[in-house]
Amino acid sequence: MQNYTRYSKFFQNSIPALDTLTKRELLLFIYFSTKVDMPSNELRLNRSEKDKAALAVKIKPISVNNCLSKFCKKDLMLNLRGGTYLLNPNISNRSKPQFIQHLQKKYQEQKKALRVNQSGSHLEQQQEAINRLPQHN
Repeated sequence: MQNYTRYSKFFQNSIPALDTLTKRELLLFIYFSTKVDMPSNELRLNRSEKDKAALAVKIKPISVNNCLSKFCKKDLMLNLRGGTYLLNPNISNRSKPQFIQHLQKKYQEQKKALRVNQSGSHLEQQQEAINRLPQHN
């Protein structure tokens, strides 16, 4: 088995966003940032990976999901569904410098697509609620 060091780059302009995290949340985010795929900056998490992360940073496994939600709300990453997350490349990435601009564009496109899907879903929910209202003749 090959023994090697995993790394991730953090950017100076990410300090204000990271400063809002608790110590354990920050450790978890750093842990996840070292696990992203190169050069896609995607993080794939199944239950086993979440349990390993919880153990590594000494939190309860259920807390991992809460932290992931918080990271998404703070725009540190996007939830692409199916256990896949995309780290914000302006905060952290493991890619070579020539890929960063591509990652930034990909992140913004995914973020926009998620917003459209969420607002479309919200409109569908509103329409379903309207359809369930009693009809007055």
